[in-house]
Amino acid sequence: MDKYLDEHYDATGSAHHDYEPMHRAALVDTHLRNPKRKDFKEKWMNDMITTISEVFDVLNRGKEYEHLLKVALDFSKEDPEVQVKNHLFFSNTRFPNYSAGVFKSFLVDLPLLVRCLEENQIDENNRNKMKYAKLSNKILNVRFLASLSGATDEYDVFSELVQKLQTVCLLHNERFDQAMLIVSKFSQMLDTVDIVNCCCDDNNNNDCSACLWPNFHMDIKSLEPSFRKVKNWYDCSRGIKH
Repeated sequence: MDKYLDEHYDATGSAHHDYEPMHRAALVDTHLRNPKRKDFKEKWMNDMITTISEVFDVLNRGKEYEHLLKVALDFSKEDPEVQVKNHLFFSNTRFPNYSAGVFKSFLVDLPLLVRCLEENQIDENNRNKMKYAKLSNKILNVRFLASLSGATDEYDVFSELVQKLQTVCLLHNERFDQAMLIVSKFSQMLDTVDIVNCCCDDNNNNDCSACLWPNFHMDIKSLEPSFRKVKNWYDCSRGIKH
């Protein structure tokens, strides 16, 4: 695009090209998920995205999707709010709020996905038992579950930022001020990633509705025996030092 603009305006070598904030945010998302970049550091993210895509790809078509709907129907008898929609796949041409939807979709449907994979493993007529067993092992472990819940919380805030940048009928200074308030949440998340520093810690008496890690901290609480192991890995993967 830069080349064509330069040629059209006869400005080769003298023009400066930049991205407006909304598309720059989209580039942050795609760069974060692109293992081919020289400065790529988020292997944990790439591993998780690959696993999510593999599971969705297997269970989102043909007989497997029918099986998923059947499992969802069984779950809905216990919880009427359970419902399955067509699963989303990661895209390099969509904005971060779309990626946030992929993470959230997988997290919400996780019990259904696990049940499907387990039932496929005991189906005598299924020829892909080993494939389903490998996928089950990939998602039923502390590292993946902590990564998923943490990324879901992070992308919830990222999505909020992008939606604000997409808002029309705002003056530039108003959009900037409102966007920076959302950006400040990321600093707060770094300060409270350790549950003992968050209002949702059982030892704090503050309103836990202000927790910026609702999914991650809830999962950490449910994994108390493994808490320190998960916490150490989570910090190391992001370069957080205490």
